[in-house]
Amino acid sequence: MKIAFVIDKVNYGGAERQLVELLKGIDKTRFDISLIIFAKGGDLWGEINQIAGVKVVCLNRQHRWDIFSVIIRLFKAIKSIRPNVIHGYMLGTNELCFILARLLNIKVVWGIRNSNIDFLDFDWFTRLKFLIGTWMSRYVDLMIANSESGKNDHIVRGYSENNWRIIPNGINITRFYPNRPVGEEMRSEWGIKKDSVVALSYILKKGNGEELDRSNAADPLAYLHGHGQIVPGLEKVLGGLAVGDKKEVTVTPQEGYG
Repeated sequence: MKIAFVIDKVNYGGAERQLVELLKGIDKTRFDISLIIFAKGGDLWGEINQIAGVKVVCLNRQHRWDIFSVIIRLFKAIKSIRPNVIHGYMLGTNELCFILARLLNIKVVWGIRNSNIDFLDFDWFTRLKFLIGTWMSRYVDLMIANSESGKNDHIVRGYSENNWRIIPNGINITRFYPNRPVGEEMRSEWGIKKDSVVALSYILKKGNGEELDRSNAADPLAYLHGHGQIVPGLEKVLGGLAVGDKKEVTVTPQEGYG
């Protein structure tokens, strides 16, 4: 089976990284894989071109509004490859893939890689592409989301309820893993200083261990450090602590409520 993946560009991003890992791991004895990229370059360009068994086709888009020439080159590339399936990635690319797939009588799959987008942060053209996508979604052969949240968000906004599959991104533990020295350095940079807004959870006990009060984990105590908004004995000890730190504090009457 021939599959042509289509993506706008290959900068750092969750969708782009997921695509790279998919291209590396897919069974090349069962699938003939092509990757069509609109714009040359990007953070993952070198890594993409080193993946064995993947034919990379670049459409050399010059700028965002270089639309019609890209559509023509995309049409020619897909016609030359003659895939059984076109798999688009993300808004704009998905819609173009749908149009060309229908013209060439090819199955089309959409990769939905986002959710909960505030379109007030985007221009009219992005909003228009999304609206077009809501209509096209009724006729797409398959839509793949990386989360139930992403699927549900698109359905609420007008996408079809049918033909969805959920495939979580997962995480590559050889690339992303706990790094204690770096973590400690970052916590030091984020340490509590004067004028920091601090949120903390607490348990208040008497000297004999009897519990008097505790915060709700979902609603921690928040205050502005260095302005006397909590008892002095506690504020003094919290200075210099960092995100995630825990501390047991004994507050004297003179530094507490008397």
